[in-house]
Amino acid sequence: MDCPQCRHHLLEPIHYEGIEIDACMHCGGLWFDHNELDKVVRSYDPDY
Repeated sequence: MDCPQCRHHLLEPIHYEGIEIDACMHCGGLWFDHNELDKVVRSYDPDY
């Protein structure tokens, strides 16, 4: 998969709390699927 920001090829999956986040090792961008960012925020703040 290509990075939507810099178009560098191959995003690397990062696993956090059971969530797979796509990361670009070239520009440092992080890409979340639907509702994944909410899950990450809730893992830090359950009252979110």
